[in-house]
Amino acid sequence: MAAKLLQRSGRNSGMVKVSINKPDNYVVSNLKVKQVLSNALREGGITSDCSVSVAFVGEQQMEELVDKYYKGDPQKKYVHPILTFPSLETKGKFVLPKGQSAELGEIIISYPEAIRFARESGETVEKRILFLLQHGAEHLLGHHHN
Repeated sequence: MAAKLLQRSGRNSGMVKVSINKPDNYVVSNLKVKQVLSNALREGGITSDCSVSVAFVGEQQMEELVDKYYKGDPQKKYVHPILTFPSLETKGKFVLPKGQSAELGEIIISYPEAIRFARESGETVEKRILFLLQHGAEHLLGHHHN
């Protein structure tokens, strides 16, 4: 499980910086993306300054990423709606030195898969994307599933 970052110098919660990379025609509120990730990380115990990158990609780019990172694993060779790449894989708790920010990792979302899942479940695309972001935040915090 990823470490929980402890607060420094009396601060109650750190700033969560979210970098978003998405084409203009992918409709999802950047503000909501940032809010969902910030809330999920704080609820998960992150109290230091940190940053997360989020990228929205098309089907072909997601297939290329799956081919690259799941090479040789036939059980994972399918179009994924989300991939996460945690930067932080330490165990236990630790304190960041004053003035430093932790890079938690990257969340990559397949926009076409989010659309497909939203249609199947009868929800909006934005609601599905925000669900996937919450799921991705849990992975960055070290919570994994089989």
